[in-house]
Amino acid sequence: MADQIVCSGSAANPLISGIAASGDGNLVFQWQQSITDATSGFTNILTGGNSATYNPGILTQDTWFRRVVTSAINSDPVTCSAITNTVAITVNNLIVGTIAANQTICYGTTPAQIQGTAALGAGSMTYVWQSSLDNVNFTDIPNSNDVNYTPGNLTQSTWFRRVVTSTITLNFYPYQGSCTATSNTVKITVNPLQKISGIFTYYNVANTLLTGGDISVTLIRAADGMPMGVTTTNSSGYYEFANLCPDMYNIVATSTHATTSAVNSTDAAQVNYYGTAPYTIEKVRFHAGDVGTPGVFSDLTINASDAMRIQKYFIHDLIFDNTWSFWKAGDVINTTSTTENYPSVILVPGINLLFGNPVNSINIPFLS
Repeated sequence: MADQIVCSGSAANPLISGIAASGDGNLVFQWQQSITDATSGFTNILTGGNSATYNPGILTQDTWFRRVVTSAINSDPVTCSAITNTVAITVNNLIVGTIAANQTICYGTTPAQIQGTAALGAGSMTYVWQSSLDNVNFTDIPNSNDVNYTPGNLTQSTWFRRVVTSTITLNFYPYQGSCTATSNTVKITVNPLQKISGIFTYYNVANTLLTGGDISVTLIRAADGMPMGVTTTNSSGYYEFANLCPDMYNIVATSTHATTSAVNSTDAAQVNYYGTAPYTIEKVRFHAGDVGTPGVFSDLTINASDAMRIQKYFIHDLIFDNTWSFWKAGDVINTTSTTENYPSVILVPGINLLFGNPVNSINIPFLS
């Protein structure tokens, strides 16, 4: 009978004596086991322990086995017993650990490191990371032998997992056994590059197109206010920002076109008409929330102060103390107690957006 190494959850091989027991009398077998060591703590195995061979089944901890053979001759009260050598079955209990976490990145960028917990067990641990493009067929990644793994630039969605091998070498027997287990899987989703484009138009009261190639358009990342790019519209007012990661962006347009006969006192006064909710936006609306004082109710509603701000900036060429934003035509304002949020430009994965805000007189139809 030889020592064994088994993986946790796997059955040990049956214990079979290389030399059959022999004697003059009737032979009686009793298998014993110990979870202490090879010399102490042995107890009789009550179930299945009375045959010449024994099947240990699945073990959860290191266990030692031996067989006691008793010989009795007819009715002679004198019996003789002998004990075999001891067999050690070492259980390689491998806890593979976990890896984390799922990520979403932009095309051609490097994801954050995939971090894993160290595997646990009695053996010597080795790691190999694997990747897959379909979460079915995985291949080994060369030189990926650490607890953690940092992928390079990715251009398509990829799944990763970690394979751990625990190897035990018996000190008292020239025998080595290895067990392998696979971790959970994480997915790094790669979003394709997108673009934001649109057309800016600028009309006066005579409905004359004033758009030229001199409208400066700045793309700003909403999360931190970082400018991502600046472009100038063409003669038709068209602009475009390409190769963008899906994110939330704000667009700021600056023009040197004159405002004469465009936004005027009449338009500013019409802001006051939007004080009763609900109503449907037909043209544009001044964003009172951006110029209001937080916590001051009277400054968070549409009122004459907002109309004055329009006049100061567009009519009298004074510094505007905040921004003027636009609702889309057809949107409904549902409340006057607080100022509703205006939508930012949201670049959705897989969709190219067409977006444009007019600098427009309120008495002219909303155009974009």
